Amino acid sequence: MRSKTIIYPWKILAIVFVFDCAVMPVIKIGELSFKISYLIAFGSIALFVWHSLLHGRTVLRGAGKVLGALTWYIVLLFFGQFWTMFFYEIPIDTEFWKIAIGGILMVGSVYFGYMCKTDIGKITYWSFVINVVINCILALLGKEAPAFLTNLYSIAVETYIDGYYRNGGMIGNPNSTLLITNMVLLLIIVLYKFDKIKLSNIKIASIYMLALAADIIVSSRGELLQTIGLLAYFTYLQVKKNPDVKKLFTRLAAVTGIVVLAIALFWGDIVEQYPNIEVSWERMTSLTEVMDTTAEDAELSSIARPFLKTDVFWSRFQHSPIWGTGVEAGGPHADFAKGTTGYHNDFYMILASAGILGLVFWLSIIRQGVTKIGWCMLAPFVVTAISNTFVRSYFGTMIYFFIFGYVLYLQDASQNNQEPLRSEENEKNNLFYRKP
Repeated sequence: MRSKTIIYPWKILAIVFVFDCAVMPVIKIGELSFKISYLIAFGSIALFVWHSLLHGRTVLRGAGKVLGALTWYIVLLFFGQFWTMFFYEIPIDTEFWKIAIGGILMVGSVYFGYMCKTDIGKITYWSFVINVVINCILALLGKEAPAFLTNLYSIAVETYIDGYYRNGGMIGNPNSTLLITNMVLLLIIVLYKFDKIKLSNIKIASIYMLALAADIIVSSRGELLQTIGLLAYFTYLQVKKNPDVKKLFTRLAAVTGIVVLAIALFWGDIVEQYPNIEVSWERMTSLTEVMDTTAEDAELSSIARPFLKTDVFWSRFQHSPIWGTGVEAGGPHADFAKGTTGYHNDFYMILASAGILGLVFWLSIIRQGVTKIGWCMLAPFVVTAISNTFVRSYFGTMIYFFIFGYVLYLQDASQNNQEPLRSEENEKNNLFYRKP
């Protein structure tokens, strides 16, 4: 009697995509950077093109608007870069291709999220837990971390400075590292909002503790603010979903008790063993350094950071305010001595590289996120995008735009008066059978 082994391709791909974006490092093959999630995103674009050619058109509704805005943004990047190459003799180099590829990965992530139609609650939660644990181990132990971690995340070891209060975690940069952690947190919150993840009191408490612990140990004031905003929204959803006041109070009291107990039991020993944590906490909670815009390192640490490159941005932006000037630097003109990726402000970067039209398309994307999914989708644009960068983070933007596609599919299915496909039902319609 023959047996059948059933493989669920979309579920496997979704698990790989989320885990790869959240946990796995970039693999270097010569000069080429590689991740499995990149292949999934590029493959999704190929699938989209194939579907469009096969059926004449692909109905995406809300996701189509996001895909359209991203596509036009990429077109403007190319147009602006070719325009400056022709009129200002600025060559196309590596930095432009990095930004362009990042935009293409965003497109692929939206379509993949729209097409995967499978439950991802468990893998998302555990990816978040593993992400935080690995980041904390790398930040605290550095070169003393287990060998398989130091080999896998070699960039974390290269940037580690013993006794320094900021250690870069997986990415080697605390802001970029914690942005990814916050995007996985955002995915958990969105899944919770749309009843696609089950969370016990213990899991809810762990989400609060781990999110805040990562910010303190890896150390980023901007990402701490984003975490607090996301957790506040998460708390709001819990209040909204629990009309039974007594039950809600019991739940929140249990979560608070778990958090307080964990801090009381472990905080003293951890700080004693790793005193840089206390230094990091004092740095993040001190307003003196944040408000001092005259210090030598104000560009890196003060509240004025988003605006300190305004003059550099403006001198370039005025050459082509409508469609932008691309990304690269060079040529004989002094206003193009620096590229558009060093402003520590994504809105300046978008305006300078893709112009007012590019910013309009990005604002339309943000508006879609807020109106279709919730105010939580504004989170990476409030602090990260104006003090570090969101647009340039491949992993962060891929998770963010995967959320777009995933939720917009659920809403489109609901509008069609049908229940969004459950994972088992969907998998039965997307099976590969292998006979032994």
